[in-house]
Amino acid sequence: MTVILSIVLFAVAALAVDLGSAWASKRSAQSQVDLAALSAGDLLPATTSTQRTAVATRVAEYLNKVENQVRGQAAVTAVQLLDTDLTNGDAAMPADGTTLTVTAPLARVDFIFAGAAGLPTSTTVSAAATVGVYSQLPSSDVMPFYVPNGCAYGLLDSDTANGGTTAPVTPGTPGSGTGKAPVLFNATAQPDYATQYEQRTISFRVTGVGWLRATAPPVVQFEKRYDSSKRWAVTGAWTSTVGDQVWTFTATIGPQDVTALSGQWDYQVGAPGLFGGTYYSYEDNFNVQYSSAPPPVPSLPTCPTGTTDGSFGQLDSPRNPVVSDSKTNLAVNVAEGLDHQLTVRPGAVADECTNPPRTGEQLDSVSRAGNNCIRSDTLDDSTALANGLVRGAGGFTGRLNASRGSTRSGCHGGVNVSVAGVSINNDLLSCYMIGSTTALSSLTVAPTSTSTRLLDPAVVRSPRFVWIPEVYRTNRTSKNYQPIERFVPAFITDETRTSTRSLETATTDNGITCNASRASCLTVKTVTVFTFDPGWLPLDERSPVTTYDPALGRKTWRLTS
Repeated sequence: MTVILSIVLFAVAALAVDLGSAWASKRSAQSQVDLAALSAGDLLPATTSTQRTAVATRVAEYLNKVENQVRGQAAVTAVQLLDTDLTNGDAAMPADGTTLTVTAPLARVDFIFAGAAGLPTSTTVSAAATVGVYSQLPSSDVMPFYVPNGCAYGLLDSDTANGGTTAPVTPGTPGSGTGKAPVLFNATAQPDYATQYEQRTISFRVTGVGWLRATAPPVVQFEKRYDSSKRWAVTGAWTSTVGDQVWTFTATIGPQDVTALSGQWDYQVGAPGLFGGTYYSYEDNFNVQYSSAPPPVPSLPTCPTGTTDGSFGQLDSPRNPVVSDSKTNLAVNVAEGLDHQLTVRPGAVADECTNPPRTGEQLDSVSRAGNNCIRSDTLDDSTALANGLVRGAGGFTGRLNASRGSTRSGCHGGVNVSVAGVSINNDLLSCYMIGSTTALSSLTVAPTSTSTRLLDPAVVRSPRFVWIPEVYRTNRTSKNYQPIERFVPAFITDETRTSTRSLETATTDNGITCNASRASCLTVKTVTVFTFDPGWLPLDERSPVTTYDPALGRKTWRLTS
């Protein structure tokens, strides 16, 4: 009995040793094909015979490296990898060439003890790995902005008033002829007339201003006489607030609002009171003279392909939990970035999405991953931008608050700056250029396979670094949902294309222009960003990906099995 048991134990031990050897060879083969597949990922997609041969050559090179080879495995050539014979290895690619499955050549594993137990004396092992090519999506810091097609790359300015036109006064808003108290000052338009369809900047002389303060811009409420449904609010800008009795400000009207209709208009001016609230001027009137000339074609902000400058708009993008106040929602999105992952809509059939959506469209109507149709914000966003960038909103600090990242040492003086009493980051994009004399314009051209690195990867850690969706439409006229074509990286700064690390061109505002003084900055007039080609940024293995599209840039490759 003891002899029989000893024989059985010997056989089991022998089998364990030999199977362990086979398992170790299998593990080595798996590591071998993982490495070989990844080594050729940058050559994907491969659709032509030349491209596929290049892939197979790269794979064979890595399979045959001494440090990668598995014992008992023969060397392999690129021709063998493409002959579909799995025994000598394989490099299989589908018609679109976006994936590569590498199969290792069979490796013979000789057993030491199994033959003595009457078992096979050898076996063969192999392994396979698949790598796919994808387009990388932003992992975070997607701002509630959007860029029209063709506006990237270079300096872009935001439009806080949505295309330069003023919005209609909503019912119930204090307007001219309403007799709303308190009325404590006079505001006289100079001149007090305009021609129909004319765009005109009017200077207002404000007297009796002892109870006012210039902490926010004045708003002129226009109402068409005998037709109270025609009402417009036009925001002005203080030009002089010296003294206690006479102030001045300017406001611009145009064919999109007041001068679209000839006739008499009544107006009142609303301005912030010294002790809070809004005070109103006495009513006055303004005359729009009739013109037989046809109305002008609206000037649309367009960015034809090839331009270096343009403008971008803001998004109405939801959050979870829902923020009911739209301006607070925008401010939180600016401060924190969107709370859900947007993606692209490649090959969109139109530059607007439909509601209900077409197949493949997902409206950004609720906070959820995969939304690919975004909608512009139709409000005056100057307050929301001030809060989101500087002051903070919804319990969050402003995006540029120095607590989120101080100014880089040696950059722009290396110190934070104070805006509205908040210490904010003052980084420049040029501070992250590796060469001291390399201009930002270099970043607006896509890198090639031989390009040297221009941008410090640490740029993505600056609170001024953001991602912005780009839509298919070439202007910002649409107020409907629009499909996302791609994402562009941007940096909040007003540096020009000639700026270098040794020759900065940023202004004191550095991308954030307040309507009033920077000491208060209750509203933001303009946000300026510098957008550039995403190819200069480092790849992030943690970033989400989408189906590969060369137009999106940011190609990455990953093992899928």
